[in-house]
Amino acid sequence: MIGRNLAGLLGGMSAFGLSLGLVICLGSRGEYSHTATQFGLVALGICLTTAWGAIEAADLNMDVSLGEKSTQGTRSKEDALEKGISQNDAIAAAAEGRANTKKALRACAEMFVIMAIVYGCDRTRLTGKGAKFQSRKAFWTVWLIICVIAVSSLRASQRPRILSRDQTEEWKGWMQLMFLLYHYFAEAELYNAIRVYIAAYVWMTGYGNFLYYQKTGNFSIIRVAQSLFRLNFFVILICIVLRNEYMLYYICPMHTAFTLLVWLALRIYKNGNKHIFPIFIKIIATLTCTYCIYDIPMVFSLAFRWQPLKSLLAFHDPLHPEFTDELHEWHFRSGLDRFVWIIGMATAALLPCAEKVTEALDKLNATYSKLFRLVAFIILLLAVMIIPWIQFVFLQDKFSYNTIHPYTSWIPITAYIILRNLLPSLRTYYLSFFAFLGRITLETYILQFHVWMRTTGLNGSPKSLMILLPGGDDATYWLNFAFVSALYIFLSYRVFQLTVDLKDTLVPTETNILYRRSAIAFLVLIFFYLIGRSALALSALSTAAHSTPSLSEVMAADSPAAAYHLVSSATAVGNS
Repeated sequence: MIGRNLAGLLGGMSAFGLSLGLVICLGSRGEYSHTATQFGLVALGICLTTAWGAIEAADLNMDVSLGEKSTQGTRSKEDALEKGISQNDAIAAAAEGRANTKKALRACAEMFVIMAIVYGCDRTRLTGKGAKFQSRKAFWTVWLIICVIAVSSLRASQRPRILSRDQTEEWKGWMQLMFLLYHYFAEAELYNAIRVYIAAYVWMTGYGNFLYYQKTGNFSIIRVAQSLFRLNFFVILICIVLRNEYMLYYICPMHTAFTLLVWLALRIYKNGNKHIFPIFIKIIATLTCTYCIYDIPMVFSLAFRWQPLKSLLAFHDPLHPEFTDELHEWHFRSGLDRFVWIIGMATAALLPCAEKVTEALDKLNATYSKLFRLVAFIILLLAVMIIPWIQFVFLQDKFSYNTIHPYTSWIPITAYIILRNLLPSLRTYYLSFFAFLGRITLETYILQFHVWMRTTGLNGSPKSLMILLPGGDDATYWLNFAFVSALYIFLSYRVFQLTVDLKDTLVPTETNILYRRSAIAFLVLIFFYLIGRSALALSALSTAAHSTPSLSEVMAADSPAAAYHLVSSATAVGNS
């Protein structure tokens, strides 16, 4: 036992020293001042990393003496008798609890390191900035190469049905990839297509949540907490660490709001969710309410201009100071896709009908001539629907398109779904490479700002590329692109895995445990915030002490006014 305790102490001290050194190194190179919340989060991260180092080192020293084993066995037996379970079950439960604790602490420590990397990439000068390389040829060449790689990952789905999980992940993956390349290569002419892709993401929010609630009837607080944790845990960390506002990552508040609205629409009179008429009434009512909220200014103000929601959704864009309304960004971004999530709900409600149609088509496989004629007819109908949309909507300039987009984005989405599921072979196979990217879309969306590219600063947009391999020639550019992309995808995947691991710990599946852990987490956050306030005050005092002029400097001033300016400047630094 002494050996394990000593190993734990040494491991904890090593983790503490390394994490504190990392923080000091990055903090001293930071380009912006720090807040109490940042100090508090850093203190929490150091403590969790230290705890992980201690428990990890202690578990490495597994040479327990016979006497210690006997003591542990006696204690386990006594605990088992008190709880009315067998000794083996008590030992297994204790081992499982320790393993879960170590897993959670390991995830916290790794997340601490990842956040340090993100801060170092975008808030220090440790990495370089490079101008974006605008080239349509380069964009489509990269896209073509990736598509060739993706085709080689063709797999058969285990559940070949309309919009299976594999298919929707693939859909999200290829859209996300084009969305990222659009930003990286600054391909502004793809703006309208990107708007359709974002609408498709929002469509899937309505579709997926509707199917879940209709099938399970699970409207519990645990389900809501799990969804909100998945959507917001990482982005909240990023906002604190980098001092950005929530609305900079507008996809997160959009999906959060629409997820809650789907829950609300289906929670009201939930017994009617399996019948078409109540669902129809709910969809019409939801469309009407959404129209009133976004198209009647007074209703929009009542819905969103109250605290603390207004502060949460407010955005102050340093690149567009002309937008004085704090909720302009929220109204614009969420308003573009204000109806499409409801179309996703309606599509999910009609899914049984669509499945019957596909079953009828599948039976025509034996008669290829009939199948061919029917498929050709369906494609013709889609062409009749899509060609006018392309001509009169899609080819408009971005400002004109934005005014039409909320009412027409469902057209290309519906056409894609029909074409993607028209034949059994199309439903059976999917591209696993795109499906992999589809599972980490949230993480790649957020990290593109700070690891793949670099922003203009606080609340800034990713206007520059991140440079790890400096050099002006084409070979160095593409080598840097490959290296940074590999780092970016790796970090995105790790954040995805860590979020899942931490969700299991912080959002348990039992309501009583959830409430207890939430209360403990709240108290812990308050405690470390107070530590952050203290650290900020000490930092200000230290800065003031270093900036206070000496008596000889004041006496050597050219005039009384110069001496006064010297003292007052030092006082201002201390108060800041």
